[in-house]
Amino acid sequence: MENSTIYFSLIVIAIMAFVFGTGFGFFMRTDNNINIVQGQPATELISLLSSNPVSAIMIYGTVEDINGKNVVISNQEENISLEIESSAKVYKADSEKTEEVKFEDIKKGDALTINSAITSDGKLKGGAIYIFSAIQQ
Repeated sequence: MENSTIYFSLIVIAIMAFVFGTGFGFFMRTDNNINIVQGQPATELISLLSSNPVSAIMIYGTVEDINGKNVVISNQEENISLEIESSAKVYKADSEKTEEVKFEDIKKGDALTINSAITSDGKLKGGAIYIFSAIQQ
């Protein structure tokens, strides 16, 4: 066989494999699209995000406001408000150690990461909180 015939055969085989793989992937996909209608509760999304496989949703930002157990977190000009569980643990971390502290140690301007979950009624509920100190350079 000539080299040009071999190259042509390899190109045809590669194109057929690509077409077959794409078609197979298209027909084997699962459709997990969730339709959200403006102004209506997203019950499918709430159900999905409050299910057992979704153990936590991480929220990161700076504390804008604290009112009782409600915290407002800001990140890039977007705010999110959530209630913190009464049993939530709070940890303060710096470049050397992590220690458990009290909820009252959280101050406006602190950088936080909050492990949160969505309740079955669609509200965010905060769990473990990590306060991050600036790393000294």
